[in-house]
Amino acid sequence: MPNYYKAVKQRLSGCLKPNHKKTLENKGYNRRSIDYYLNVESERKPPATFISAVSVITGISCDYLLLGIGGENEYSDEEEKILLRYWHRLTDADRAAFLRMLDRVAHKEEIIQSLGGSAPPKAARAGGG
Repeated sequence: MPNYYKAVKQRLSGCLKPNHKKTLENKGYNRRSIDYYLNVESERKPPATFISAVSVITGISCDYLLLGIGGENEYSDEEEKILLRYWHRLTDADRAAFLRMLDRVAHKEEIIQSLGGSAPPKAARAGGG
């Protein structure tokens, strides 16, 4: 297993307390899967849904869990927590539609220009207008 996944597993297991594992079980993850996802010697990679569930349960940001950015005590901001709660309620089809919409928003300037429009003013692009 690449070192990246071992590091992710180490961060995941480091932030989970026994009561968090029980909460994961209540969310539908069985004990054996949880143990595989956390075991650095296991070849099983933790799925994104598991990582985001850990983030919601512990309040620790996905940036830290996935990338080690920040620190273990760097908790998700309130908007991130709200987004994760909504994300967990979506069906797979709705998640795919949401990701397509986010991609369009992220590339809206390119789309507007490709349709012959002009780019929005700089302040509007930065969220200031």
